[in-house]
Amino acid sequence: MILEHLTQQARELLLAMPEVTRWPALADRIAHFKPGSSGVGPWDYLAWACMQAGGKVEDAVPGLAAIYTGMESIRLVDDILDEDPEGLQHTLGAGPVANLAQALQSLGLRALLETPVEDARRTRMAANYSEMILNTTYGQHRDHHANGSEADYWEMIALKTPPLYAHALYLGATLGGAPQQEAQALASLAPWIGQLTQISDDLHDILQTEVDADWLSPQKNLALIYALNTEHPHQEAFRALLPRVSEPGVLPQLQQIIISSGALSYALSKMAELYREVMAATAQLPSPFDRSTPARLDYYAEQIIYVLSKTGITLTREDLLETVL
Repeated sequence: MILEHLTQQARELLLAMPEVTRWPALADRIAHFKPGSSGVGPWDYLAWACMQAGGKVEDAVPGLAAIYTGMESIRLVDDILDEDPEGLQHTLGAGPVANLAQALQSLGLRALLETPVEDARRTRMAANYSEMILNTTYGQHRDHHANGSEADYWEMIALKTPPLYAHALYLGATLGGAPQQEAQALASLAPWIGQLTQISDDLHDILQTEVDADWLSPQKNLALIYALNTEHPHQEAFRALLPRVSEPGVLPQLQQIIISSGALSYALSKMAELYREVMAATAQLPSPFDRSTPARLDYYAEQIIYVLSKTGITLTREDLLETVL
């Protein structure tokens, strides 16, 4: 409920900007901003970091406006690059959509530059926003040229996802009043958080009962890369079935191979490794983040434990911190 309320305030902040009032297509993009429900999106971390740093919940609103506009601009361009059949470019055209993306980025920057804080803080937030956009768009470039190898996957997700989380953590802490050094320390968790979130999304997407887009772009999913490229008894069958994933009855066969081949276990083992590393890193955070951050990261342990339970393996959070899968 709190995030929904803040989201509405962020929308109102953006919709009141003069250019938006004159540009219906831009206003439409802003009106449709909606945070995900997982609880671990960049917006969730931003609001949490702001409050943990001592800020009021409303202090996060300019940051949420910047995160929403930045991510929407990235998504619009990503749909063009991926030739997504559901992309807005099929309605408005690629050029107008790219133009909207530029406008959204600028609105995010303006939201930060008009935040009622001292000049030094505004400057730091704006610079961090610019760095996030640049790093994430380079990650998009690498993602668009993914070659299907595991090494390429790790390079791609390190470039594409962590910058969003680093910006969210830094921005939230800064808006909450944390000094520069403390905000940077919290943002240093982003490489682990970004990669954990990406792999969690990978597994969620391929374990659905309906065919997800990841099945059509297997070079972007860790478990699918493993099943395609690592030798196992059903490797050839998996390769033969994959192009037929949309045919009736094929998806369950592919999902069974994901389990029997070790692909699922491999992805979970990587998540467990990242989880142990980030939990160890929280001990080095300044107060109060050192005490509050571990509980914030429990979501990832819960995800690992839940997926493992589907394969008949039972673990507790304590087991996960000690066990190498």
